[in-house]
Amino acid sequence: MPLNVKAAIQIQKTLERIKIVDSDAFENLCVSLDGLEEDKQLVLAHIFSRMYYCELSQYPIKMKSIVSTACQEIRKRNYKKAYISPVRSKDARQAKSGETVAYSVRAAGHFEKCMPNFKIEHLNLPIPQRANNSVLVLLDDYVGSGGSVEKVLKKDGLDWDLEDVIVCCIACHSHGFEYLDTLGIEVFAADLRDRSISDYPKNDLDKEFAIEVMDWFAREFEVDADKVLGWGACESIDLLMRIPNNCLPFMWHNSKPSAEQEKTWIAPFARFY
Repeated sequence: MPLNVKAAIQIQKTLERIKIVDSDAFENLCVSLDGLEEDKQLVLAHIFSRMYYCELSQYPIKMKSIVSTACQEIRKRNYKKAYISPVRSKDARQAKSGETVAYSVRAAGHFEKCMPNFKIEHLNLPIPQRANNSVLVLLDDYVGSGGSVEKVLKKDGLDWDLEDVIVCCIACHSHGFEYLDTLGIEVFAADLRDRSISDYPKNDLDKEFAIEVMDWFAREFEVDADKVLGWGACESIDLLMRIPNNCLPFMWHNSKPSAEQEKTWIAPFARFY
């Protein structure tokens, strides 16, 4: 089917709402939708309309507020020292957006301004083992399933009591928030995000059909089985300085052209690893 005009308008209005104008997102998504059945075009455009976006220039503003709230909790618990670290990737060669957040927070002196007489250590090296009367603050821009935070703490056999760990981030998915809470880790986030299909009212979207479309997309464009609904089945539709793999794959997965595949998919916001 030709590109549905209603779907195209909804995509355009979404990008205008979140103030993404200088990008190939509109063209990429419209080209990819062109030729699909009309009902698939409409449901993908509708899900896309729920998109969240935080541009890099907003990071310092949001983190200043989050750090201020976290510092209140740190003072309340009577800690003597705070270790501040980004959530780092397991692969040291792979940059992690948490490092950008940590650099911004350190450069602005957010913790120092909130707790001027407090011992604060910003970590460039691996996280040390637990110290008495100390809190470990992990920084990231986005927490999806909570798995990255857990991996950091399990790496190198760290012995931190999880109740002495705090996470500060710009956006946090409800899955990750709830999971980390079960571990005893408190999360401070500027924005809490839900699943873009399952957590919305029935009269707003045919959820069963939307899930069927996600399953179809995964089969048609060869998405890994563990990411059919985004990593951790988060169904995210969230964009920050990078797009998390917790997002629904039509947002970030580029298909590879092949003789067997009649159509390719050009993602509006592709991931490169």
